[in-house]
Amino acid sequence: MKNYLVLLQSVDFWESLGLTLLYALTVIAIEVPLGLGLALLLQREIKGIRFFRQSQLLWLPFLFVAGARSQRRIAQLLLHITLDIIISDWNRALSSYS
Repeated sequence: MKNYLVLLQSVDFWESLGLTLLYALTVIAIEVPLGLGLALLLQREIKGIRFFRQSQLLWLPFLFVAGARSQRRIAQLLLHITLDIIISDWNRALSSYS
């Protein structure tokens, strides 16, 4: 309980909370109208809209490849960390029987 009192009395905490809220509100105020505007633009039937709609999908294969590569590295790191713990515990357990 004492930690919470110290936190709530900290000037740094209130400044960081204020900056976080300001950032969140600014991002929401910019991204929501921008996203809605783009959605409305894509719904209109104007000349060349099919090309524009299809061009939005061109970058997706590159995104999937980049995401798969980074996820593979993260999975290998986590597997390495986990297996080291399991194997060391297993070896310790086996050595106690001999």
